[in-house]
Amino acid sequence: RVRDAFMVDTWRHIPGPSYALDKANVDDAAHEAKMHQAMGAVRPFWSRVRFVQLNSLLAARLFDDQAVDFVYLDARHDYCGVMEDLEAYWPKIRPGGLFGG
Repeated sequence: RVRDAFMVDTWRHIPGPSYALDKANVDDAAHEAKMHQAMGAVRPFWSRVRFVQLNSLLAARLFDDQAVDFVYLDARHDYCGVMEDLEAYWPKIRPGGLFGG
């Protein structure tokens, strides 16, 4: 049973060349609309959902190892970024927990 689910994303435009080619790096207004859409999608589970509006690697520091039931990351979409997130979050997921993104 999932006690708490965490949804991690910056939900804002990130300037700079490393994000320039990322089609998901839209303007802030579009990110805000997507965040509200996500909030609507999880409304039935609202009491257990926590939105974390931070860079995924910074947010990982908020969690103890093996303490997270479910985390959904929407972070960098390149190979190196995904690997960094896997390395940062895998220890945070409790046995039997879920990791999505």
